[in-house]
Amino acid sequence: MDGPRRTRRRNRHRTPERVGVGEAQSGAEARSRSRVEPGEDLHVCPRCASQLVQPGEWAPVDSQRWRVELSCPDCGWFGAGVFSQRALDRYDEILDEGAAILVRELHDLAEENMRADVDLFLSALETDLILPEDF
Repeated sequence: MDGPRRTRRRNRHRTPERVGVGEAQSGAEARSRSRVEPGEDLHVCPRCASQLVQPGEWAPVDSQRWRVELSCPDCGWFGAGVFSQRALDRYDEILDEGAAILVRELHDLAEENMRADVDLFLSALETDLILPEDF
């Protein structure tokens, strides 16, 4: 078979990577539970200082306090505590800010990947690597 050889480029898209990934803890240490103190920043892990602590289960204790389970995706820490509505409102704002950053990054990543796809397609057209039987 003569003519230009068609090859497929692998891994041409940039993918998001986790930021601040700490060393993984093993066994019981990774699953250990600890109490979170009410004055702490809820988004900061007390074990590894990651700012990616996520809420899990929550339940009302009374009209102004909630029991919330928290976990860290970086080191596997797991904790729980009872927090005021005010502390949880601040935590919710931080989570919303993080979600907005993720949406912006996803948009930028999708746009960059689309640009790479268009450039690759144009390059293939210019070098006659796309034939009528490809469609």
